[in-house]
Amino acid sequence: IREVLIHFFFYQNPDGSIVDGYDPKTQETFKNTVETDQETSLVQALYKYLIITQDTTILSESINGTTILDRIELALQFLLKNRYSPQHNLIWGATTVDWGDVQPED
Repeated sequence: IREVLIHFFFYQNPDGSIVDGYDPKTQETFKNTVETDQETSLVQALYKYLIITQDTTILSESINGTTILDRIELALQFLLKNRYSPQHNLIWGATTVDWGDVQPED
């Protein structure tokens, strides 16, 4: 799990955004530009990893000269800069009805 988390931070874009996924064989990445959960999901996954393993050394792991801890800040800054609504004090995202538990009549 540690290596997978590190891989996602390795593929982090210069603006701080996090890719949706990557193909381990080809190293190709993809990102859905209207979603906002990649960054927060990676932070949550890292948090759960830290709680379960107590491996805080991952935070000081350096990827191209930037630590994971600094990369977390970059990811959250990306959301504040690109997906934050001061009017509503919320992170916004597109309306995408692609989950099986979403019903249009709800």
